[in-house]
Amino acid sequence: MMVSAPKDTIITNLVLVDNQGIERTIILNKSNGRCWIWKESKKTGKMYKQYIKNELAEEIAKEYGVEFKSIVKK
Repeated sequence: MMVSAPKDTIITNLVLVDNQGIERTIILNKSNGRCWIWKESKKTGKMYKQYIKNELAEEIAKEYGVEFKSIVKK
């Protein structure tokens, strides 16, 4: 029997345009309000998450009705 976990992300309708003009869809984590985009490493070709600044992520989370939990770096 296969058990699936509930999805914890929202693929928003918002896009972020990088300095090369490439549009990247913003993804929102429902549990903490953090946002990121997927980018491809030029060196390895692997995909990785690039997190969006907290100020912008907080606004996006508010727009989607998700509580933003700030992560403090030590």
